[in-house]
Amino acid sequence: MQGVTVTTGSKLVIHWQKSFKPGMAYVMLGRCESIKDIYISGEFDPANIKCDKAALAEAQRIDEVVRARDEIEQLLEDKMWTVSFINVRSLPAHFADVESVPILKQSHVFACGETWMHPGQAVELDGYNGAFENCGHGKGLAVFSRLQDATTQTYSSEKFSAALVTSNEFNMIFAYLSNGFDWLAFQELLDHWIKDEIPTVLLGDVNWHWNSNHLMKTYMTGKGFTQLIKRATQLEGHIIDHVYVSHHFPKEVIRVNQQSVTFSDHDVITVSFPK
Repeated sequence: MQGVTVTTGSKLVIHWQKSFKPGMAYVMLGRCESIKDIYISGEFDPANIKCDKAALAEAQRIDEVVRARDEIEQLLEDKMWTVSFINVRSLPAHFADVESVPILKQSHVFACGETWMHPGQAVELDGYNGAFENCGHGKGLAVFSRLQDATTQTYSSEKFSAALVTSNEFNMIFAYLSNGFDWLAFQELLDHWIKDEIPTVLLGDVNWHWNSNHLMKTYMTGKGFTQLIKRATQLEGHIIDHVYVSHHFPKEVIRVNQQSVTFSDHDVITVSFPK
């Protein structure tokens, strides 16, 4: 029964025995979606539910690792700005998934690309202000911010969507660029949004591989930006989700994170830097 799910309405009979090895009772009792579908043959004795000592020690070790990580994350929350992006492949279909990703909920600002939302659609995320550039199937961008001083403006053309979030301390640009997007049109927008005197980060799905030559790569480097993602962000093995930071940020204290999720073939990409 290891790994098997007994769906609601199906019945499972467990032949209870004193000779159960560690973990066996747990496996059998944990297969059913509904406790009402479990039937026990023989005399039920909770003493026969035994845990393997090595497994218990490992579970306790993992609990300590998680606790320490949570303490570090709380420290970072107090001392760091955190900004994230994910290609969500339909925000209405995966909004509950987005809400369940800890790094997104820890972010002060994050964006979802390829939202697949139509004009007039919106979703509400508790504690965040949302801005939506809805362009229909396979396109679109949504930005969620909990910065009190921030303002957001959005823009779309036929093959790209972008947003500029301005705050008192730094600016953020988010982008979802479809395959074959008009680079010259996007460059014109960046020329308007990027200010040499303002610290700026740019995150997004750019739909071109970082290890290839692209005019955007030359442009961003020329503007004094550094691209921080160095390993594949998408299942096909390409670095097509990028994080750019301007020269204002001290590189030695910037933290970059990638996290795989079950609902997208893209990683969540995150950048954190000191307040």
